[in-house]
Amino acid sequence: MRFSEKLYPGIIYHIWTHGVLDEDIFREDQNYIFFLNRYFKYTTPILKTYAFCLMPNHFHFLVKTRNIDEINTKFPEVKIYSDNEFAEYTSKRIGNLLNSYTKSFNSFYKRKGGLFNRHFKRKSIDKEEYFTKIILYIHNNPIHHGFAHRIKDWPYSSWHSYINKKDDNLYKEDVLRWFGGLDDFIKIHLDMENQQL
Repeated sequence: MRFSEKLYPGIIYHIWTHGVLDEDIFREDQNYIFFLNRYFKYTTPILKTYAFCLMPNHFHFLVKTRNIDEINTKFPEVKIYSDNEFAEYTSKRIGNLLNSYTKSFNSFYKRKGGLFNRHFKRKSIDKEEYFTKIILYIHNNPIHHGFAHRIKDWPYSSWHSYINKKDDNLYKEDVLRWFGGLDDFIKIHLDMENQQL
């Protein structure tokens, strides 16, 4: 299993990282909101986001990288011409996101130094069953780590976006189709939640 593979176009990835020495990267509500806004600002030209969960000391995202033609058509200011250029640009863009958040966080809390582990981790999703498994894993992660007793109790995950049918930056149609619709999406999640209780 490779956790530092390059990001290439048109592939689904699980992306995650922790705070340095498991330090909290989110201390209060405004941190979560600020980070998500920053995240979509930096990643929308290159990633389609399916699911996420932000927790005090780490985060998880499930994304699909856009195809080069789509990027150059919808976001012509980016200008990418090869897979290697895409991999370099994408890693740099995510690095810039983390650096930007760190600078704001450090300034606000009068803190110095790195906030995140040096390299964000990523793993391509190459099996159908893993796609389902990772979405369930992401949404149930706050229960697993003891931050919440129920999925619905943790406010900083994409679960609420699916359940409340929010019009936002997530690409939910693909996921709901994969699960067989919203009712099955909810049932499968709650079945897994009950296994952890």
